[in-house]
Amino acid sequence: MTRILTLKTGLKNYHIILIALIFALVSIYIIQVGGLAKDRYLLGSFQKQLSSLSKNNKFLDIDFSKMNSLSHVDTILAENSGFVKTNNVKYIKIIESSIASRLR
Repeated sequence: MTRILTLKTGLKNYHIILIALIFALVSIYIIQVGGLAKDRYLLGSFQKQLSSLSKNNKFLDIDFSKMNSLSHVDTILAENSGFVKTNNVKYIKIIESSIASRLR
């Protein structure tokens, strides 16, 4: 009779340990699935942010190239630095008897 009683107690303890193990594994699974869902959401958010920044970068590259063009540099120099835009340019004429013309 005691052997049967200890066998029933042993099975009862085995069932309790088994239920606790199943509960622990299910809890770990739920935590991991929640973490996976959070990571996927963050990844999607970062991808949207990356595409937005890429578009913004393209516009900034275009604006930068426009700002560095010579026509824009002329207007900046005229407005900010006090330079005057030239209208007619007069070149120095080299006379044939000068030293510079002999070196050619």
